[in-house]
Amino acid sequence: MKKRILEYEWIRILAIFSVVWGHSAYLTEGYTKYSVPASVSALYYSDPAVFHRWLIEFIYSFHMPLFFVLSGAVFCLSNFSADSAFRLLAKKFHRLFLPYILWGCLFMIPIKYMFNWYSPDQNFFDIVIRYLVAGANSGHLWFLASLFATFAIVIGSLKLLRISLPPPQRNEIYFLLLFSVFLCCLINIFGVNKFIPHRWEIRVVFERYYLICFVVGILFGSKKDFLDNFLRSDKHLYLGLLILGGIVTAIWIFTAPGLERSVVLAGFVFIFLYVLSKLIMKLDIFCNFSHSSWFKLISANMMGVYLIHDPLNYVILYIANKFNWLSYDFGVFTFYSSRSIGLFVFSLLLSFCISRGQSLFLSQLGCFKFRDRCS
Repeated sequence: MKKRILEYEWIRILAIFSVVWGHSAYLTEGYTKYSVPASVSALYYSDPAVFHRWLIEFIYSFHMPLFFVLSGAVFCLSNFSADSAFRLLAKKFHRLFLPYILWGCLFMIPIKYMFNWYSPDQNFFDIVIRYLVAGANSGHLWFLASLFATFAIVIGSLKLLRISLPPPQRNEIYFLLLFSVFLCCLINIFGVNKFIPHRWEIRVVFERYYLICFVVGILFGSKKDFLDNFLRSDKHLYLGLLILGGIVTAIWIFTAPGLERSVVLAGFVFIFLYVLSKLIMKLDIFCNFSHSSWFKLISANMMGVYLIHDPLNYVILYIANKFNWLSYDFGVFTFYSSRSIGLFVFSLLLSFCISRGQSLFLSQLGCFKFRDRCS
């Protein structure tokens, strides 16, 4: 059983919230492309609204690589050996690719279809087949398929290189990092065969260096104890946060946009959030909350928030366009708040209700099976 690391759970909550926030301003919805109305409210161009859109641009520069770094750090806690490779991969399939199939076919695609995301000449069942076979129009769920592909590549690499977790030896982890760089260079030169299912979702693992981000997370996980020892002093904690904040700001301001910057920025943002999590847990209110059942419940439903939130964006966009929200001040406020904080909270509650209902259903199913065996 994996040890709970509260700092990782805080980072996951903040990362999921950043994704919801990052999806709170787009206007293009697939085939239906909404636009800013001619009679737009002045609030839409006010400083808070402009800052909101700038913040989204900043979030987009690192938030997906951040997920891969976090996933690598959590994976470093796994008990991995060559003998457990297939069992671990099957577990990741159940955790990632099964929701990709079920939530895509039963939730995301139907909502997109109802709210005109697809072209009118596209058949519903054809959309589903193309999604399942090729990953076409996978929307926000592309991440699940890409993360599963990353796990498969890393697990295969660990087995090939005969590296066990946790933790890998010093030379082993650097060799794994070099091997991931080599794989990214190789695939970027030769590409992914066009006949491979879910080709695009596999390709981005290499083209956007998500594989490297994942291994950087493993590297962090293997060296976490050294950082923890350094941060035991409050003085070092504040100093580390200040230095990391300066580095993140410098990378954002003084380097040209690009995929390489995203990898470096995500690495430093991850460490910054790790140190920040340690700092906020120094406060009694956050420390107590971090050890509460409420925090555990919120953390356990972050996957549900990710699965649920974005299709509901299409519903809000449809309503906002129909009632011309951007034409008046309160509508602009509602447009942004309902798609960020409101959507996060609603998705969290809906995820809890679904998981609770699923638990009750399975418990009743188990009860019926027990009765059948006893009869």
